Amino acid sequence: RVSQTHRRYAAVRGALARLQGVTSIEQMLDRAPAALCRCGFDRVIVSRIDESTWTVERVHARADPEWADAIAQAGLDHPLRMDHTLVESGMVRRRTPILVDDVQNNPLTNATIRAASLSRSYVAAPIMAEGRVIGMLHADCYNSRRHVDRDDLAVLGMFAEGFNYALGRAALIERLHLARNEIQRMARDVATAADDLCTAQTTFGRPAIYSADQPAPPVAASLAANTRVE
Repeated sequence: RVSQTHRRYAAVRGALARLQGVTSIEQMLDRAPAALCRCGFDRVIVSRIDESTWTVERVHARADPEWADAIAQAGLDHPLRMDHTLVESGMVRRRTPILVDDVQNNPLTNATIRAASLSRSYVAAPIMAEGRVIGMLHADCYNSRRHVDRDDLAVLGMFAEGFNYALGRAALIERLHLARNEIQRMARDVATAADDLCTAQTTFGRPAIYSADQPAPPVAASLAANTRVE
């Protein structure tokens, strides 16, 4: 059992290493479910929590991709309000992973996903960013025909902790890329305006008055026109 635990922890480190090169949140959503499945799980759900609403974002099932799509669609079509009637609300409040057994007979589980997935037991962990819960990871071992246990809970907790750091890094890189693109756009606009100023011709006379149906010249040209000698 100790050897098995070491192998699973090594699998977690390997799965997190595969996420190091991710540079956007969208890529993270695409890759994280399969990465977590490599840690000993059969199915993984990644969900978003926005203004207390639980919405499924991605589902990965190693043995049945079509079933994964069906679960994802069911969750997407039926977003759920997070409140005290859900077992996940306690997880979000305490910000710690949980293990849920006897899922099909547990009224505190998500009824839509419960019916679509037929899950018997699962582990779940919060996704954290900037000190708040923004999503959840769910995982089970349905196709392996076994219930999840405390070892699975520890594995998910270890993955979730590393995943939160990787997600924060990807979000920062994404923001930096957006800022860089905006700065480059502004620099191009300034360069274009400077070129217009340098090439504009100076003429005699008063500045022209434009009517509503006659468009004015570019800003740079207008600036140059206002420098004309009277």
